[in-house]
Amino acid sequence: MFYEGSGAIIKNTTTGAGDYYVIDIGGRNSTHILFSNFRPVKNRNAMTNDGILPLLQSVASDLSASGYDYDIVDVEAIIKETKPKPSGFDELFSKYAKSHVGRIRNQVQIFKLIPEHVTLIISGGGSVVLKPFLEAEFGNEFKMIFAENGQFDNVTGGLMMFGKEKNHSSS
Repeated sequence: MFYEGSGAIIKNTTTGAGDYYVIDIGGRNSTHILFSNFRPVKNRNAMTNDGILPLLQSVASDLSASGYDYDIVDVEAIIKETKPKPSGFDELFSKYAKSHVGRIRNQVQIFKLIPEHVTLIISGGGSVVLKPFLEAEFGNEFKMIFAENGQFDNVTGGLMMFGKEKNHSSS
């Protein structure tokens, strides 16, 4: 069986053996799933409304108060450095990102994970944007693996599992 989140384990580990907590930060939602030896653990999974798009929209709304009409695409372009960064952007983005990661931490705490026994796998498109904040929040406590191309982990991991993909690094 191929479970939600298992693609992240397939793509980012060698065997999947052990305990992994997958945090998949998507556009609208984040999924949290604890796996033990590649099987989801009962009552240790959830979906939250902590996707990356609401964070980017909040930043865009606050930036728009300055007179220019910013949207999510503008904020993404500023993060990618293809659009000039307005004054105060770093502080504003940091405020929202820290709050966002705090909500992710709250979900992790609900499951009472033991850091010495669990490796976090951070996946999904939002993981790229939040990486420094997630590292600051969890890096001293948990072993962490950040997906290299997390927005495609579920799909390419599934293809790898079923032998359909030979070279997943080009995804």
